[in-house]
Amino acid sequence: MKARVTAKGDLCCYNNARGDGKVFSFDLLESVDGEIRVTCSNVVVDCFYGVIEVEKVYLISKGSLKPAQKNFNHLKNQWEIFLEANLIMEHCPNEDGSIARQQFSIRPISEIENVENDTILDAIRIVITVNPSVPIMRKNGMETQRRILNLKYSSGKSVELTLWGELCNKEGQLLQEMLDSGSYPVLAVKSGKVNDFSGKSIRTISSTQLFIIQIFRRHVD
Repeated sequence: MKARVTAKGDLCCYNNARGDGKVFSFDLLESVDGEIRVTCSNVVVDCFYGVIEVEKVYLISKGSLKPAQKNFNHLKNQWEIFLEANLIMEHCPNEDGSIARQQFSIRPISEIENVENDTILDAIRIVITVNPSVPIMRKNGMETQRRILNLKYSSGKSVELTLWGELCNKEGQLLQEMLDSGSYPVLAVKSGKVNDFSGKSIRTISSTQLFIIQIFRRHVD
């Protein structure tokens, strides 16, 4: 198959009764069949974790199709690919642009009130406020960052988007600077999770991606 890498997960190490192991996954976008998750483990991780790059296009063969593990895989595809040691993967440096950079399944933010908690969705809306990033101590004793944004939709209502971790310092800071300079950025949220604590809102998870797709200037009389 020929497909573009749209997301790459972190390398995870584990230990169980069968010994030590490691695993990582990445998402592919194919021009006809859409998105599919790819999982690599152990020796395949050693070969390809440092090679796979987001946005690049690859030719991949000799993978195995298995039912998607929906506890860990939020993509709509009912299948996922497991790569084995005999796989063949080649980068396509001169790809023709026939495969999109990203695929969104947009859900109107107005529907959030009616969706179940923990639903994964995509949304595109104007950012109207960005709060400062604040340190938060997790239950495991590790400190992370949290930053709350407000997204506005056509009815005039708004919904909170909570950023966690590095998204606060990168995309969150950039959005803050845009608002401070008199601009209203349009933000595309890929794979945000619905939260129903104190009303419906959206929060980022490890697989969430943010894309600034347009900027409106604020008019000053």
